[in-house]
Amino acid sequence: MATSTTRFLLVLSISSLLLFNVVCSSTTKDDDLDEDLSFLLDDGGDESLTHSEDHHLHQQQQFDDDEDENYDDFEGSEGDQEEEYSMPQVDEKDVVVLKEGNFSDFIEKNRYVLVEFYAPWCGHCQALAPEFAAAATELKGQAVLAKVDASVENELGQKYDVQGFPTLYIFIDGVHKPYSGHRTKEAIVTWVKKKTGPGISNVTTTEEADHILNTEEKLVVGFLDSLTGPQSDELAAASRLEDDVNFYQTANPDVAKLFHIDPKAKRPALVLLKKEAEKLSQFDGQFTKSEIVEFVFGNKLPLVTVFTRESAPLVFENPIKKQLLLFATSKDSEKVLPAFQDAAKLFKGKLICIFVEMDNEDVGKPVSEYFGVSDGPKILGYTGNEDARKFFHDGEVTLDTIKLLLFATSKDSEKVLPAFQDAAKLFKGKLICIFVEMDNEDVGKPVSEYFGVSDGPKILGYTGNEDARKFFHDGEVTLDTIKAFGADFLEDKLKPFFKSDPIPETNDEDVKIVVGNNFDDIVLDESKDVLLEIYAPWCGHCQSLEPTYNKLARHLRGVDSVVIAKMDGTTNEHPRAKADGFPTLLFFPAGNKSFDPITVDTDRTVVAFYKFIKKNASIAFKLQKSVSAKSEGADATPSQESSADNIKDEL
Repeated sequence: MATSTTRFLLVLSISSLLLFNVVCSSTTKDDDLDEDLSFLLDDGGDESLTHSEDHHLHQQQQFDDDEDENYDDFEGSEGDQEEEYSMPQVDEKDVVVLKEGNFSDFIEKNRYVLVEFYAPWCGHCQALAPEFAAAATELKGQAVLAKVDASVENELGQKYDVQGFPTLYIFIDGVHKPYSGHRTKEAIVTWVKKKTGPGISNVTTTEEADHILNTEEKLVVGFLDSLTGPQSDELAAASRLEDDVNFYQTANPDVAKLFHIDPKAKRPALVLLKKEAEKLSQFDGQFTKSEIVEFVFGNKLPLVTVFTRESAPLVFENPIKKQLLLFATSKDSEKVLPAFQDAAKLFKGKLICIFVEMDNEDVGKPVSEYFGVSDGPKILGYTGNEDARKFFHDGEVTLDTIKLLLFATSKDSEKVLPAFQDAAKLFKGKLICIFVEMDNEDVGKPVSEYFGVSDGPKILGYTGNEDARKFFHDGEVTLDTIKAFGADFLEDKLKPFFKSDPIPETNDEDVKIVVGNNFDDIVLDESKDVLLEIYAPWCGHCQSLEPTYNKLARHLRGVDSVVIAKMDGTTNEHPRAKADGFPTLLFFPAGNKSFDPITVDTDRTVVAFYKFIKKNASIAFKLQKSVSAKSEGADATPSQESSADNIKDEL
């Protein structure tokens, strides 16, 4: 009892001491802000905008739409913890139950049967059940889907060499072959149709095309002279070798247009469409079975494939054997995956880019252990052939390899691209050289607009990291000028380019106007504490903030060390002005401009802004308050009276 009492008193004493320290430190910290700030408020108050409101509703539009990657097709299985599964409620009305007594007879009477050998306790089987049942319903009349409980039907399991669950076989005229598709309804349906049908479907109307586009995750479409003949035969032969993608053909120009094929294009034309950021891949090879299959294999994967049990066959069976793997936890992936997706665009058709989620117990963790990766994020290059070799990158995972970009129209490219290609050889291993075809509506035009390039030919150097900078060469594009520009770019001798409005001729208002070309002079002035609003003219929240922001600037106009400024974030840019949405408010303390600015995270009132600035400013200041006639009267000094009158006039 004595021990308990002593322990209680000790805990109470420590708690009291901690509470005292917190109170004391808090009191000391707020002493400087303990002033009468009522003079900052007008009669109607200034509390219309509070921090609790969502002030980032207006998100900036980003060029990289790779943020919209869709990985629905590559979801992993449910893990190996079978004991945690409960039997799902599945409508299996179209799935036939087979046993030893009826198996042979049923297989003999039905030409096409897909059989699942399962065990009731198997979690993977339970996860497959709803997909299998849905596929059975859709395939009704074309093929039969059946199941065998191999934990009971031991002889059937042994006869068909069932080593694990689930095991699936397709029986065609009594002959069985293993199922090699994914475990989703769509994959099962596609796979069975290819094994049991012609392998290719005709699309003759725009209504059919709309239905296909709305239901298919990925598809191949051929635009042919005729739906029969050598072209159709080659396409059908390629389809039978590709289990994961449905093939369609059309001879109708209106249908072709819906599938993003130019109706005036030379036939045969072929595209692969996917419901993800990289929506369209165009075939430009010989219209033969082998080249079509190679094209589909190289383009059917997303830019970055999430490694799961379902996606593994697509990786291992792909003719592209060199792989770039990103190992990261699910938490870290938010930071590094976007950069990896950007980089994947540069290696399309050359490398398979794979994301391995290290903390995924089912697949990611075993794969990480296999490659000897214990911590991440980490990049691994893997040759993936018989002479398999691994190459690790242990540094920070960013798209920070500096790039040299040539912007030119398809017509101009004939003149300048050869010189750019020759220069690229000199910078191999130092710069990534990229040609942007400015008149390409699908990619080149948006990229040109993103970088602010309106005419060409033009050379751009781009650092491509968090402190992204652009360097333009506006002169003639020749081998010598590219060599000189690239060398200066590598040696950091060039002046960066920032998108900028013209510098204002006069800038003497309370709120200073910042543009890209005067950002350094105003915001990065080490002698000033600077509050910067990055806004958009069309943003309603920015418009609501403007009266409060202007009033704050009026009150602080007499404080030489403080600058209140704003910048139109839609027409100006600077690497130190990062805005996730509008408005974004950043505070740059004097003497600390080499550090990241402080994001203003407070209520949007004059008083709250004033307190924030006072607390974070490097140079101390204090506003003079208006003087009450009753309390101060004739005792007020002339300077105080003048200051009070000014503030009263503002309010």
